[in-house]
Amino acid sequence: MKQKLIQSQKDTVLSHTGSGKPSFKKFHQAIKGKKDEMKIVYSIDDLLNDPNEGGTEVWARFIRNCLKFYDVRLKKYKNN
Repeated sequence: MKQKLIQSQKDTVLSHTGSGKPSFKKFHQAIKGKKDEMKIVYSIDDLLNDPNEGGTEVWARFIRNCLKFYDVRLKKYKNN
């Protein structure tokens, strides 16, 4: 079940960045300023906190960049 969720979250990211290696820059540019920007980030929260994905060559950099950039805002969003 969790793998299905993680795959769905990967698909969400790739829908904003295009296929291949996920690019944080493309992802951020695609969602920046959108009304539902934090909703989109929150929707990939499990992916961002999955230690298995964080250790993969393909997703690790994307995950680190997301956590670095969105961490404080994501925590505030979760609390609201």
